[in-house]
Amino acid sequence: MNAIQVQEKYERAYQRIEQERNWPGENTLKEKYVVLFAPGFLSNSFTETFLEYCMKQDISDSVKLALQKFLPEKIKQLRLGDYYHDQISFLQSRGIESYFLKFESEADPQTNALDILRQLMAKTSRKKAILVTHSKGGVDTGVAFCAWMQIQLGMEKESIAAKDQNFLSQAKNIVSPQGILIKFEERVAGWVAQESAFRGSPIADAVVQGNAALSGLAYSLLKFLGGNEKSLQSLVQATRQEWIQKNKEYLHNVVSSIPVISVSAYKKNPDGIYSLSDAILKLKLKEYFDSILSPVRNFMHNQGVESDGLVPWKNAIIDGSEYIVFDNMDHAAPVMDNLVSNIDRIHFLKTLLQMVLDKK
Repeated sequence: MNAIQVQEKYERAYQRIEQERNWPGENTLKEKYVVLFAPGFLSNSFTETFLEYCMKQDISDSVKLALQKFLPEKIKQLRLGDYYHDQISFLQSRGIESYFLKFESEADPQTNALDILRQLMAKTSRKKAILVTHSKGGVDTGVAFCAWMQIQLGMEKESIAAKDQNFLSQAKNIVSPQGILIKFEERVAGWVAQESAFRGSPIADAVVQGNAALSGLAYSLLKFLGGNEKSLQSLVQATRQEWIQKNKEYLHNVVSSIPVISVSAYKKNPDGIYSLSDAILKLKLKEYFDSILSPVRNFMHNQGVESDGLVPWKNAIIDGSEYIVFDNMDHAAPVMDNLVSNIDRIHFLKTLLQMVLDKK
């Protein structure tokens, strides 16, 4: 993996921003960079609350009754709000160019990679971009960056499959306007990959393989969050490992060219409650739902895997990057503006961007 943990560096940057009156990187960002946000499959829009959604699903009546009676009110009424909304609003209020990249979360990574490249090229005619990605958005961005690097190295013919050749041909047209290749590092200045499914997820394996051990409640939750079989297909662990092996040279060149910071996390239940049936019997349903993702997190916990509720923390670390591990943060906390969170999302973002700038 050859990644380097930089927990202390994060803490120093965090405290520096906290102690100084002005954010050190603000003017630099304003003058030189545009910040682009690439979402994962949590980005789909929903009008129903989580409880309303669950009541329509194929879940036993006893579980539905327990959810109605014991589910914490903040989770009952949860609607997935605008993804990265408060972070983008904050940056724009400071005069820092920032945009939400739009693409279909269910699409395969190559399709989304082309969308990312098109939007990135359109936004970086005057300034370089710092990418902030989340979940599957990190996978899609990695595919985009590695394709660009493969083209830059003149190694397109290394990909034999017709699908890959077609993808690279389209990518080359995007990054070579008027037939002149623009180098990757001329347009991209950094990459913050938050809870990326870089090495995939056991949840994707379970959904795609139809694992009966994944409870009806957990699967309903995944669908509520946009994680159906189609969107999870590309996050199967074997699929991701195969991609990493094929692209390790290009990925090495990407992380050697720009600062790359991987953010990984896991969240344990503070009361040690990982079974829904036990929670119901002991009237501990509120304690069971310490996270909106607890049913999915618990599935992995019972397999001995520490995760943020969707991605094992070790699977979120990009080879060759610097990385940080948070021990009490779930998959949704850094990005959902209407979700009760134990982190200050704005300060979190400022610190990560400062770390990128400090490496320039």
